Amino acid sequence: MGTDSPVKALLNAFSEDPSAAVYSINRLKPESLCFFLPETAKELVESRVQPQIIQMPRRWDWVITPDPFTSCCPTRP
Repeated sequence: MGTDSPVKALLNAFSEDPSAAVYSINRLKPESLCFFLPETAKELVESRVQPQIIQMPRRWDWVITPDPFTSCCPTRP
C-alpha cells in the first residue's frame, strides 16, 4: 500500500486470518468499510478485527458469500 492518508471506502476480503485486515483498516482509516467474506468469518470480524480497530469507520457493512476469492471472479473452463 502506497498511501498513508485516509480513504473514502475499503472493501476487505478474508476467510481465516484477519491480521492483514486489521493492519489495512488501521493504516488506511476508511470512512466506509465493507467486508466481503463467508458466513464463517463474521465471528472473526466481531472478535478479532473490531476490537483492534483504532478509528472505527462511520459506515460498516457485510457482503456474505460462500467463497470471497472465487465468487467475484469468473472461472475459466
